[in-house]
Amino acid sequence: MPAKFVKLSVLFPIIVGILLGSAFFVLGYTQDAPGACAIGLALAFGLTMLGIRNAGIIKRGLLAPLLLFCYATATIILDFALLFDNEFGDSPDMVFIGLALGAIMIAVGVIVLRLRKKRTK
Repeated sequence: MPAKFVKLSVLFPIIVGILLGSAFFVLGYTQDAPGACAIGLALAFGLTMLGIRNAGIIKRGLLAPLLLFCYATATIILDFALLFDNEFGDSPDMVFIGLALGAIMIAVGVIVLRLRKKRTK
């Protein structure tokens, strides 16, 4: 294992992300609360990505757009899954809230990438 991965700034967010994400996921599963499960997955993913960025694999300035793109993808996919499961009941138009949030996250990610590209020129 390379030495850049055996640092506290790399391992701490990854370990904390796994522990907190697992705790939220188990709590949500046992209490039948899918929101807590989603928070656990998002927390584990975000903190793990922070640890990976601290290792130098992801360049500085690319973590936020990468997280936004991943969370936007998950939001859009989950909205369609809920729509097809008929979880919205009598108001299927509520799926547009999630789709709008996903589109906003993608737009912000693109804007951040374009601003970063202009600064590096």
